[in-house]
Amino acid sequence: MLIYACVSGHGFGHGSRTASVLIALRALRPDWHLVVSSTLPEAFLTTALEAARAIPGAGRIGRRLCRWDVGVVQADALGADAPATLVALEALERQLSATLAAEVAWLSDQGEAVLVLADVPPAAAQLARALGAPLAWLANFGWEAIYGAMGPAFAPWAEAALGLYRQGDLLLRCPWRCRWTGTCRRWPWGSPAARRIWTPAPCVASWGCRRTQAAACW
Repeated sequence: MLIYACVSGHGFGHGSRTASVLIALRALRPDWHLVVSSTLPEAFLTTALEAARAIPGAGRIGRRLCRWDVGVVQADALGADAPATLVALEALERQLSATLAAEVAWLSDQGEAVLVLADVPPAAAQLARALGAPLAWLANFGWEAIYGAMGPAFAPWAEAALGLYRQGDLLLRCPWRCRWTGTCRRWPWGSPAARRIWTPAPCVASWGCRRTQAAACW
């Protein structure tokens, strides 16, 4: 089994949370092949995943340098640069098809069953669909919630993100979440009315919370 984690490069929070999940998976299944696909710095990922590498008998953790989302371009430590964000979104859209083609080819060459784990680039849905692989979202918000509050120019991007978020098989909702407007669906049926089952799970984030919830759609 290959777990391919598409991780936002917007800050270190997404990477820290995903690393916690991968460490837990590594402890349960050290034979699984873990891959982190992101623009996050190598030094950060090395530190965040140190505990996973220390598990006896563990396989390797691969790295794919891919940009899957923009998030928001920062004007400063707290402010957003909306015009620069729009430019970055358009640039991402132009290169995304090449990224998807390259990663589909690489993953196909691995000869393993794949699960895509995403925190929380919408384009991960396109990758999972191209592979015919299951997709698990890991998030306390989606970019549609952010873009939806940034004005009319961002409305098409918010709508596109929402459409992709609705294509997942599993949503792992983390504490202190924004309102999630995506619909987790079990496909290929794609039923618009998904029944949700809520179960307690260990904390999968690195900021000291004790519990989170997993929403499984049937």
